[in-house]
Amino acid sequence: MSLSGIERGQGWRALPNTLAGDLPAVVRYLALDETRNAYRLLGSGTVIGVSEGRWLVTATAAAPFEGVGLGAPAPAGSSGLERRYRFEALQNLRCALTVPERNGELLCPLAGAVISAAISQRDTALVFVGLPEALPVTVLPIDLGPPPAAAETILVAGFAAEPAVRAGGPDEGPAVPARHLLVREGFFADFGTTTGRLHYPLFRHLIPLEPTMMGGPVILEREVQPGQGLRTLAAINSQDVPQVSEDAAGRPEREGEGFATHALALYGHEVLLPSGTWIPFLDAVRRGVVSSFGPEALRVAQRGGEQGLRSYYIES
Repeated sequence: MSLSGIERGQGWRALPNTLAGDLPAVVRYLALDETRNAYRLLGSGTVIGVSEGRWLVTATAAAPFEGVGLGAPAPAGSSGLERRYRFEALQNLRCALTVPERNGELLCPLAGAVISAAISQRDTALVFVGLPEALPVTVLPIDLGPPPAAAETILVAGFAAEPAVRAGGPDEGPAVPARHLLVREGFFADFGTTTGRLHYPLFRHLIPLEPTMMGGPVILEREVQPGQGLRTLAAINSQDVPQVSEDAAGRPEREGEGFATHALALYGHEVLLPSGTWIPFLDAVRRGVVSSFGPEALRVAQRGGEQGLRSYYIES
């Protein structure tokens, strides 16, 4: 059911948070600019799992971390396909997590990350965050089920770039960009398109994206029982398409366009546990470290490919 009343062929709609809900599972990643003593917004992401109440698994795109001064990757486990990072290499980065019970955001240091090295083959990353204390955290379970029907709407979410503001005086720490969550409703287009930058099959939707929405979720509404739905993560926004910035809702002929990486690509990563152990993504799903929806998430298998690339598929 559409939140805005939109129908296919009518473009897309920007939703106020009061209509879409605030989506606290959507997070943003910030990098410290030491010369300005201010954080800048890199991109968006999603909490997809919680372990031991204080350890978060978040999913995003790899592209937002291009050009960011990270420390050296951990030698063990890093390869030509991806890079593993421990917290020492991520000192200048933060994950901003919305905590409704605190009426605000927590700026959390990163405990680790695994980032695709070959973005053209897989534009995904996992970022791990340790909370200072156990908190109620919202997640979006990954969803490998069938695509939405033609009449069903989808949501995309992510953060807009805003000026950095300082909460207090100069001794209060670096300035932080104002929080501005964008939620847009529209329709699924197709799966299988590639682009000049991304050379693998993509989830294409008809909703425009701001650059800092990269890494944010494509959200489906799945019915779990009559009259009750569950929001899930179907894909990760990977590439924006230059287009007008105004809301296209008043001009139905101007459908937007965005490309996203299917959630199945996350199975190519490993997940860092609080103990420091890395486990395959599928094992993390089976253990409940990563939340999932539907049987497909547990039926993922892999096969070898060219140049060491592994491909993943859902067993029937």
